Amino acid sequence: MHGCCLPVALLQTVSKNASEGAKKCARERDFERDWHELYPKAMSDKRARLTGRSSKVYGNVPVNILPKYVTSSDEWRAMSPIACKLLSGIIPQFNGRQQNNNGYLMILMRQPKRYGFKSVGTLTAARDELVRRGFIQLTRQGGRHQASLYAITWEPIKNARGLEVPADTMPSHLWQQENESRRDPPPMRLQKNRNRAPTSGTLNRRIALVAGTQPSAIAPSVGAVRVASDGFRAPVDGTYS
Repeated sequence: MHGCCLPVALLQTVSKNASEGAKKCARERDFERDWHELYPKAMSDKRARLTGRSSKVYGNVPVNILPKYVTSSDEWRAMSPIACKLLSGIIPQFNGRQQNNNGYLMILMRQPKRYGFKSVGTLTAARDELVRRGFIQLTRQGGRHQASLYAITWEPIKNARGLEVPADTMPSHLWQQENESRRDPPPMRLQKNRNRAPTSGTLNRRIALVAGTQPSAIAPSVGAVRVASDGFRAPVDGTYS
C-alpha cells in the first residue's frame, strides 16, 4: 500500500514545487516590468520632492494643483460659491513650480462670462472676497494700460520681476486664519462720473472780490454816511452850521 502512495506524494511535491516556481517567475517578471515602468516616475517624484519642483501632468493629462489641506480646511468651506467659482477659473493659469508663474495670474474684469458670471459686479465681489480671505494676493496694482496681477497664496512667488511684492521661496499662506493680519485690502475701484472735480481750483468755487473784501455799503464821496436823527441833512463839506 505504501508503495502505491509514494509516487502520488512525489508527484504532488513536484507539482507544488513547479507551481511555486512558476509563481516566483511571474513575480520576478512583474517586478522587472514594474521596475522599468515605475522607477523613472518614482525617481522623478523623489527629485521633485528634493528640488521643490512638480509637474502639472498626471500621466499624460494636464491637471490643476490644489492641495488637499487647502480644500479640507475651514477657511475653504467658509468661502461663498462665487468665490470658489472664480478661484477655479484662476488656478488653470498656474503652470506649476517648475515654470513658476505665480504672481503673474490675471483676472479679466471686463469679461465676467469667461468665469461664468453675468455681470462685472458679481465678478468684482468674488475677486474682493478672494483677496479679503487671502486665497489670492494682489502682486501688482493695475492702472492705465496695465493689468492687475495676482498670486495664489499656497504656492511661493519665486520670480518677482515687475511685481510690487518681494520674492520668497516659501508660500505666504495668507488664506490661513492665523495670517489674517497680514492680508491686504481689496483693490480700490475707480468711480466714474461721480463727484468730478473741477478742472482747476477747489470743489466748490466761489467768485471772490477783486480787492478780497466783503461787499459794503456805498458811502457818499463827502459827508456823513446817513441822515442825521434831527431831520437835517449833513452839509456837503461835512460840517454843521
